[in-house]
Formats: sequence, structure tokens, C-alpha cells
Amino acid sequence: MPKLTLSDFQISKEDKGNFEIPQKEIVIFNKNVKGKISIYTPDLDIEKYSDIIFEHLNWLADCKNELIEFYNKNNEFTEELANDDWYDTLDIYSIQLTINNSSDIETLISAGDTFSQDHILDIELTNRTIISMNYDG
Repeated sequence: MPKLTLSDFQISKEDKGNFEIPQKEIVIFNKNVKGKISIYTPDLDIEKYSDIIFEHLNWLADCKNELIEFYNKNNEFTEELANDDWYDTLDIYSIQLTINNSSDIETLISAGDTFSQDHILDIELTNRTIISMNYDG
């Protein structure tokens, strides 16, 4: 994966309050994604938050064990159990990172999976902890 630099972050044309990474692929859940991330910061000084963003994106690149374990312990929607194949078939639709004033990163990832193909799987995290995983639709 190409290494991100500060120059890869651009202020969104649609929402001047956030940053995007439109030109470079990043890896989320072991998938290459491009142009699907929004980053909200308390102010528009991306450099101040770059270390925490880079660390978080690096962790999100492959947190397979955490996702599978959370899904299997907390899923009331299906009898299916997540495994490596489930993880490998996740399709990432959007990623939203929000850094709050205490420098916590709240993340919302919308994805598709093979268990519920007509619903979106919303995954919410705070820092490196999965808070919830729900099907929307």
C-alpha cells in the first residue's frame, strides 16, 4: 500500500468542514478503497491530527480477528457465523472518521456482506474498539 502523506488530504469540495483522500488507494479491512473516506476534525489543521489518523487507518487496514469476533458474539440477525471467507467478501461503501475534541476517533464504516446482501452493514468504532455492528435496511 502506498504510504499516505499530508498532501494526500484535500478539503472536500462538497463539505468544506471535512477532508477526503480522493487520489490515493487506502486499505480498509484488507480491501483497496479510493475516494470513499471522509475525515472530520475539530478544526481544519490536518497536520495536528495526522499521526492519530495514520495510526487508525493502519489498524483498520486489517482488523479481521476483531471484526469476526465481534460479529459472532453480537449478531442477532442471522445464524451465520463470520469467518475468513466472510471477511474477505466485505465490500466497503464508505468510511467516516470523526476526531472529537478529546482526540478520540469515532469511525462509521458502511459495508456490504454475503449474509445480508440487500442490507448495509454499519460498523461503528471508537478508537480501536468496535461499538456496534448493525444491518441497515
